[in-house]
Amino acid sequence: MTNEWEYKIVELKSEMEVEEEKVSKLPKRWFRIPNVEDLLNKYGSEGWELVNFETIIDVKSDDFLFISVFKRMKK
Repeated sequence: MTNEWEYKIVELKSEMEVEEEKVSKLPKRWFRIPNVEDLLNKYGSEGWELVNFETIIDVKSDDFLFISVFKRMKK
């Protein structure tokens, strides 16, 4: 018996927030990305498992685009 999966692809756009107090202490900029953790927890509570997460940064606007791929067993 093989498992059958269903997949969900989610795109999330978020503005980049720089935590200024951390910038001087770190060799690279430290970023906070709003709403991503809430999204992951929401789908996790519905039985979705995150299998891939890609980040695309628009350097002109300082926006992030997140492509998230989730899967769960088909009901």
